[in-house]
Amino acid sequence: MVFTTLGLILGYRCNAKCRSCLWGKMLNNGPRMSIEDACFWVDQAYALGSLMLIGLSGGEPFLYMNEMKTVIQYASKNYELPSAASTNAFWAVTPRKAETTLRSLYDLGLRRLLVSVDDFHQEWVPLKRVQNCLSAAKSLGIHCTLVCVVTASSNKLSYYLEALGVSEGDNLVAAEAPCTPVGMAAIMLPNSDFPLHPGVPSNYCTLLKSLIIRPEGIVHLCCGAGFTVDALTAGNLREERLDSIIERAEWNPIFNALAVGNGPCHLATALAEERHDDFLQNSYATSCHACHHILSRPGIEGILQERLESQRAELFLKREILDQIGYRNSDLLKI
Repeated sequence: MVFTTLGLILGYRCNAKCRSCLWGKMLNNGPRMSIEDACFWVDQAYALGSLMLIGLSGGEPFLYMNEMKTVIQYASKNYELPSAASTNAFWAVTPRKAETTLRSLYDLGLRRLLVSVDDFHQEWVPLKRVQNCLSAAKSLGIHCTLVCVVTASSNKLSYYLEALGVSEGDNLVAAEAPCTPVGMAAIMLPNSDFPLHPGVPSNYCTLLKSLIIRPEGIVHLCCGAGFTVDALTAGNLREERLDSIIERAEWNPIFNALAVGNGPCHLATALAEERHDDFLQNSYATSCHACHHILSRPGIEGILQERLESQRAELFLKREILDQIGYRNSDLLKI
């Protein structure tokens, strides 16, 4: 497996409490990542041989400024790796404050920003601060990605691009992300906000494409909304080294089934064959929604492991082939 980006979740503290937040009750609770741990885990990730970028997130990582600066500098100085950070731009109170903050990080090695802008974040952060952030980033040559979480009733990305007075170009890309009923969203948003699609979706899946480490040392190999499910935990760096976790994950039949099947559709098929599919819904909002629903069901992980064991080698080889040609599509290699 090739991992080009290491995502470090520095902690769960945030200045906002968005109704769409993945973390739910974890938000503003739990541990924070120490500088020593963060740097040691960068060492281990770099040793994998393919790392190109360090990504810092939370919570809101700009509330962990000392940790951010140290890790950015460490990665740049020791491995010539650039860094990226996700943010809601709460800190960009004025154009001058935005420029000063970003310049201090740029000088250490920050080269990318992922900036949230949507109905949920703007309940907590004035849109003007996002403008200040984008303007300062542009002046420094920091590449920005705007991410807009949307529901059926929310304002869409086009609304915010117009409100911000920006358009996509060399320094800015923008994307919509459908809200998934997981975490806070499952509790605080009405069901009508989540358009449902018949059956179990088979959209693109990031399983075995992402490398994310939480403050507790927990390793996840996907970045979808369902990745907090215990069944998708690859290991813990407080118990073993990253290379050992990756080696074991490569052979995990559930992981590979998700990877080559472009999501949880293959899991649903396996459950149907075992006649354990009676709990499945007739429709889901996203593939991450279905994945979370399936794998959070008590006892299901064991059933799937047993069912998919006979396909372990086949799933591994098909995922390897798809990775080699740089493409994953469930129609390309039928399971």
